[in-house]
Amino acid sequence: MKVIDHFINVERKPIISVHDSFICSVIDTKTLKLLINDGYNELFKNINDISIPKTLRAGAVEGVVGLKGIKATNVELSSRLSEAICNWFEGETDGMNGKFWNEW
Repeated sequence: MKVIDHFINVERKPIISVHDSFICSVIDTKTLKLLINDGYNELFKNINDISIPKTLRAGAVEGVVGLKGIKATNVELSSRLSEAICNWFEGETDGMNGKFWNEW
């Protein structure tokens, strides 16, 4: 939620979350990666905290946390999906029902 909050309220740019990923402009990839890493570090700032599962603590060096890697992929969205995303940001989603998606 902090990533979304930052993009909307600080960057004033759109971002879409999908499960554990985000869709944003290519130009915003660096900002996104830094925000994700900062959020991870904040969440796991005390690696020895008893509330953190042993599987996440296994092999960690005390006091050192961080992601092993963040993957960024540049994908070309279909024109239909781009249209749907633009409609969603404009609040024009009334016609985006099952029929809309099944026409692909």
